[in-house]
Amino acid sequence: PRLGWAVGHDAVILATTDGGRSWSRQYQGGDLQDSFLDVIALDAQRVIAVGAYGLALVTTDGGRSWVRKKFIDDDVHLNRITRGPSGTLYLAGERGTLLRSENVGESWQSIAAPYEGSFYGILPLDRRTLLAHGLRGHVYRSDDDGASWQLIPTPEPVLLATGVRLRGRALVFAGQARALL
Repeated sequence: PRLGWAVGHDAVILATTDGGRSWSRQYQGGDLQDSFLDVIALDAQRVIAVGAYGLALVTTDGGRSWVRKKFIDDDVHLNRITRGPSGTLYLAGERGTLLRSENVGESWQSIAAPYEGSFYGILPLDRRTLLAHGLRGHVYRSDDDGASWQLIPTPEPVLLATGVRLRGRALVFAGQARALL
């Protein structure tokens, strides 16, 4: 519970071992134009960082070394990586990019997207129910782990950058223009 990672612009990955009181640079890429957009710690040793133009790095030794991976052939931004209750990983990105990994990120399979716009996250609600959110207020629901999707109407056509499930069943989406749904 005291380990953590943070990522950002300038190709940087930071790590903490004291619950966030102090941070150290664990990785700095050579191209400062690279940007990481999200990171997930699968356990104390395995961490995946994703970002702009298909950037993806993986560590299996707690961050002592990082290896560049190619999850998708296109150079689209990989915006958010999440883990479902069964351990399945989901990745959301530009141009309708939705991916799934059932083997802790070793391989990724495409999920048929309901539209070709950008997605900023997949919120797994249970083993089969997913909510994908993105540009122009788009929220889609799948009850079959991404095999089919239904558009959920939202009141504002703004970018929905993040989604979270609160205790109980409440869901909150937040984004551009102070949107809070």
